[in-house]
Amino acid sequence: MHPLNDAAVPDLDAPISPADYLGRAAAPLRLGAMCTIGPLRFTPFLAKFRLEFPGLALRLVEGTPERLGRLLDAGELDLAVMAQATPFAPGWQAHPLYRERFVVATPPGHRLAAQRAVALRDVHGERYVSRASCEYAGFIEAHMAAQGVSVETVFESDREEWVQMMIMAGAGIACMPEHSPLLPGLVTRPMTEPAVWREISLVAPGGRGLGPAAATFAGAIKLYDWSL
Repeated sequence: MHPLNDAAVPDLDAPISPADYLGRAAAPLRLGAMCTIGPLRFTPFLAKFRLEFPGLALRLVEGTPERLGRLLDAGELDLAVMAQATPFAPGWQAHPLYRERFVVATPPGHRLAAQRAVALRDVHGERYVSRASCEYAGFIEAHMAAQGVSVETVFESDREEWVQMMIMAGAGIACMPEHSPLLPGLVTRPMTEPAVWREISLVAPGGRGLGPAAATFAGAIKLYDWSL
């Protein structure tokens, strides 16, 4: 992955004030966000950004990495916040924001909830609730196959909240990023053997510079403290 360079984002480390932005604003920011990013993790930044730059219009488009990539290449998005299990496309510029591990989510009282961590082999034979838009699904499935682990998929959805509601209802378990859970009571345990992590990055298309709104957003998201 390649950091956003100075040609794409002029002087990212320089602080940008609301007055600076409002004096340069032209077009609204078209931002892509991967649909599997946990909103409880991402919306605090968006709220802070909105307070700091109230004159910036933001259009948020959700999608899978494949869809966001097509929109970036077509010039229909300025920036995207996303992750994928494979390297980003040649020419894209990516700046890492934060990492998060994958966990195994279970309903309360499930046998795996009693463990401090869940090895991948421990899910063998379990009923599984599939997150259809998970960009790491193929990666995790490959590890399952290599270990002879099989599960029974009983429900599949693109909607994270539906998946979690089905887990809470006792339909099955799922693997998901640690910041994805939304529902109180949902039990999560770190996934091990292997431990799987994903890196969320700010991605810009190669070959063209950023407009004022996109440059402002890029500077702000880079400076945000994601450890909070």
